[in-house]
Amino acid sequence: MDSDILIVLGILAAVIILFISDRLSPDIVALLAVISLILSRTLSLSEALAGFANPAVITIAAILLLPPA
Repeated sequence: MDSDILIVLGILAAVIILFISDRLSPDIVALLAVISLILSRTLSLSEALAGFANPAVITIAAILLLPPA
């Protein structure tokens, strides 16, 4: 197997364990996963930020930032 595949599978396993254990909030876990992929040079910075070009991502982020009524 390629080393990039092993890195991604390792990060994915860690993310699944953190989601199941509920030790950290899901948004922190997701950010840690992206940061881990960037630091391991599996994902470039432009690829990591490309998701923010989609208006749906911005809408969901705005909903999560609004306080409950």
